[in-house]
Amino acid sequence: MIVPQNKTPHEMLHLSDIDDQESLRIQMPLLMFYKYNSSMEGKDPAKIIKDGLSNTLVLYYPLAGRIVEGPNRKLMVNCNSEGIMFIEADANVELEKLGDSIIPPCPYIEELLYNEPGSDGIIGCTLMLVQGLELDDLDLDFYLQDSRDLELVLESGGLDLDRFELECMNS
Repeated sequence: MIVPQNKTPHEMLHLSDIDDQESLRIQMPLLMFYKYNSSMEGKDPAKIIKDGLSNTLVLYYPLAGRIVEGPNRKLMVNCNSEGIMFIEADANVELEKLGDSIIPPCPYIEELLYNEPGSDGIIGCTLMLVQGLELDDLDLDFYLQDSRDLELVLESGGLDLDRFELECMNS
């Protein structure tokens, strides 16, 4: 688990009525592929991501909490600093060999992404799971929870995603 680098407020935040809609109570996978960048030579991309996320979670501390359900099924974020999950893995495959199959709907999504036990819903689960998967022809690819807005959150915590030459695909 990656936790905030510094102490953060412990509080309960109510979600807006828009965010509390039943149809939005889902997890949304996102595949982001990062090509090898020579400026990263000799550096551990997983450590850079972990450190950047830990720093980011200080500013965006609700992401380190858990969704809980209150009276009348009202959703809240328990800002408890439990952290987000980070998983590293290797795959003996080249992205090029997967071809267009990674374009949604991706038939390999179940093989590429880790399924956190007990995460069928959103209650009590980590709000973000980051999976670093090293492919034969790529440095790391990451599974994150959102798209460009998430990139901005990560960059605000000092994580320079431009150094990873981002290619983003929603899955």
